[in-house]
Amino acid sequence: MSRRVTALLCLSILVAAAPALPAGDESELYTKVSASCFETLVDGRLGGSGWFSTEPGWGFTAAHVVKNGNTTLQVRTKDHTWDARLHAVDLQHDIALLKIAADHNRIPSGLPMAGSFPPVGTEIRLHGAPVFRHRVWLPGRVAGNASVHEFLGGDKLVIRCFHIAGLAPKGTSGGPWVNADGEVTGLQSGGMTSKNALLGISFVTPVDALAAILKSKQSARTPTLGAAAEEIVEQPVEWIASLPGNQTGIVLKVLTKGGPLDQAGAKDSDLILSINGTPLSTRDDFYRTLHQLDPTKPAKLILRTNDGTTKPLAVTPSIQEARFQPTP
Repeated sequence: MSRRVTALLCLSILVAAAPALPAGDESELYTKVSASCFETLVDGRLGGSGWFSTEPGWGFTAAHVVKNGNTTLQVRTKDHTWDARLHAVDLQHDIALLKIAADHNRIPSGLPMAGSFPPVGTEIRLHGAPVFRHRVWLPGRVAGNASVHEFLGGDKLVIRCFHIAGLAPKGTSGGPWVNADGEVTGLQSGGMTSKNALLGISFVTPVDALAAILKSKQSARTPTLGAAAEEIVEQPVEWIASLPGNQTGIVLKVLTKGGPLDQAGAKDSDLILSINGTPLSTRDDFYRTLHQLDPTKPAKLILRTNDGTTKPLAVTPSIQEARFQPTP
């Protein structure tokens, strides 16, 4: 079966399996939410999705949608197009906060934010512009009870997110996932793939991060060691067999040339056993510990190299920089 047929079959199964939202008329909910959403134009090209905040003059999209420098930004609804500028970013959560250059009285009313993390199994909906289509309504269901960390390989972003059982095609990035009351539960960021095919699990930015950047109006400072992390159980059987019994740690992947770990001499497939005394066994262990590091102080790592040598390593994190400069 071809990848295209497989992807379409998965989408049809997910759509058929997702029942209607339990509260209210869904067509009315769609109309209400759609009126508060926009498409994000980057240098005139449809790059992603987004929505207006309830605070007039502000809007949200995904940071990776507006990642390149020297761009002009616009937000477009069915009836109007407004100029916008990038005001702040949170790369740990793939958020871009936009300032809308328009008379606030003409901007549509925004979407309110949900007050808490949605429980597992909650039916939610995504509004966006998949593959250059417009104002599409997609089903999903909350698939985990806590936030996790995922690596967006194409953009080399490590994001804190939660999982949604539902497909979110390219173009929906930055769009809102909403509950039955029309409240935003998260921002669409990425998705689980295999050989570039979507697997039906979407990565969604939690609403607490959206509320935080809207309140502060400032870009977040995200520490990085310049590498992604994988778990030992993800590796080839032969490689796992070469390790001592009951070995723990996380496996370094995609080291950034010139990044902190690269400069310290770490290599691809080396193991980090601990950071500042905190033992690591999952990618979430690594990223949660990493994002709490002080970028002004060296972190104390225990590294197991590919040749089996275990050694201490002092590495000072850097701040992950956007490939654009938000306008003050």
